[in-house]
Amino acid sequence: MQIKKVNNWAILLALIAAVSLTLINCGGKNPTGPTPLNVDLSGILTGSGIPDAADYIPGPGLHPIAVFGAIPTTAIPDEWLAKSVSTLELVAHGIEGRLLIETCTYFPYGTIQRYSRVFKVDLYAAKSAVIVASETFISAPPPECPSSDFFEPGEVKMYLADPVPIQTIVDWLEGFVTGPESHTGE
Repeated sequence: MQIKKVNNWAILLALIAAVSLTLINCGGKNPTGPTPLNVDLSGILTGSGIPDAADYIPGPGLHPIAVFGAIPTTAIPDEWLAKSVSTLELVAHGIEGRLLIETCTYFPYGTIQRYSRVFKVDLYAAKSAVIVASETFISAPPPECPSSDFFEPGEVKMYLADPVPIQTIVDWLEGFVTGPESHTGE
């Protein structure tokens, strides 16, 4: 059955306002065990530093890193990765999620929910677990809602944007790992 989209701005704006800032954790990607360095990085998230890690002092030169959560180690240049706990200075944790940007209601039967993708990165000094930097990346929006669509009664369709490219995350991390001369912090 084809249903026309209702153009009810009051309902739409109320829904957008209520949920537009909601980040839905799509994770389940946080490791609970050791990394290739044989150290559990998850304590960083609760403020527990890694006592045997190197001090992070911003400045020129390489600041070795370990990554976990939604950031794949394989995306990070090998020369950036800490080879031992004693050389580890930075830890990056990533969470992927989605952001509801619009709900289109097609009375009487269906709904389309439009989501952008979100990727949040927190960068920590490994030894102290102090946050050095944090950034949230939001993808391009998904396709617009059509003026009409076909629905089964009560059906909810989801339009999900493409993920934030992992290279965007790597490019942001680069200035911290390789020194401040290549990163403005903004």
